[in-house]
Amino acid sequence: MTNKDIIASIPRPLFGEVDDLTLNLWVKRAVMLLPNVVKYINKIEYFEVIDGEVILPEDIKQVKSVYWQHSEPNKECTTLIGCETTEPYEVRTQVCKPMVYYGIFLDSVFHKTCFTPLKYVGKDKSLLCNGCPNLHSQCRETFVLRHNVLNTTLDSGWICVEYETLDCENGIIELPDYPIISEYVKAYILKTLWEERSLLNESGATQMLDRYRQEFDILSRKIRGQAFLRNTDYKNLELINKGSYGAFKYGHTN
Repeated sequence: MTNKDIIASIPRPLFGEVDDLTLNLWVKRAVMLLPNVVKYINKIEYFEVIDGEVILPEDIKQVKSVYWQHSEPNKECTTLIGCETTEPYEVRTQVCKPMVYYGIFLDSVFHKTCFTPLKYVGKDKSLLCNGCPNLHSQCRETFVLRHNVLNTTLDSGWICVEYETLDCENGIIELPDYPIISEYVKAYILKTLWEERSLLNESGATQMLDRYRQEFDILSRKIRGQAFLRNTDYKNLELINKGSYGAFKYGHTN
């Protein structure tokens, strides 16, 4: 089952003028709220800071690091990571092309010499991974994240962001072929659709929103409950029920 299968199963007239790009974005948002039911991959990308702001991709699950390029690479840096190019400097705009090899890049002389982690000063840390170096950085330049918008004390420049995102090759998201997941994603799409229509004060939109919001909440709890049951260690659960808390805590199950 894919995102396109789910979208195709909803009567098209319901969407009105909502385009496929928006519908697929809603599918991604729905899936990312679930326990890990799809494959995620790591990516690294360069972003230009314009007036202290960067718009990140919508489908980021979590940010692993944000590095600021505080200086330009020298000849040694670019040679060691294979970034030499015949393109003029104005076209390259300081961006090293082969970022697909991000593991090599993070260990390169270029990265270690020309980059430093920005300091994160936001209150909401839900988008950052547990080991994110930005949480403990001493850099004088800082940033905050609000959804997919990054605001920084830098007025301009380049930052390198390592993040985890959906494995979405050619726009296709592969989902487990479970009816409950399909119903959950459809409920999220319809909930979001009626949220937008209710903001426009469309007749009957509030009632439809309440219906699909309730349906979405029920399906969300069911999926999380099923995920919990799949990952439950029933042997240790039995020990707890028998009062063997020490055996559970320290792993002595004999």
